[in-house]
Amino acid sequence: MKKFCSNCGSPIEENVNFCPSCGASLADNDNREMYIPDEGIKEMFFRYDNRLNRQRYIMRLLTLVAGYVILEIIDKVNLLDDLLIGLLYLVLVIPNIMVVIRRLHDLDRPGWWFVGTLVPIVNLVLGLYMLFAKGTDGPNQYGPDPLGTD
Repeated sequence: MKKFCSNCGSPIEENVNFCPSCGASLADNDNREMYIPDEGIKEMFFRYDNRLNRQRYIMRLLTLVAGYVILEIIDKVNLLDDLLIGLLYLVLVIPNIMVVIRRLHDLDRPGWWFVGTLVPIVNLVLGLYMLFAKGTDGPNQYGPDPLGTD
């Protein structure tokens, strides 16, 4: 996580005594951590640290579902070998796990709760919880608030 000036929001280097943008003294500055939105496919789907709010979670799930639908169509039309289709499904499972872990982090739950998605009935309850529960207000042990309301 990067540190930011609480006065102007500019990034602050580790060994600096004042904000380079507004000149505020670090003694007057609490150096709060701010959420930095993901940019790029790797940051959106292939990381498990940080948090993911409901809206971003739902949008990423819809993207993954679209990928599953496309693979299912390709499989039904028999355009690719079954082994290749299986590998492509595996490629979609990994980002799905990462997205679920980040959503659990927003709810201040450990990532190993993901195992609950593999258990029948528990997966339904956990899925609904992740869809409808509001994330932790302010920063938690997994990072700053993705809504920036700390």
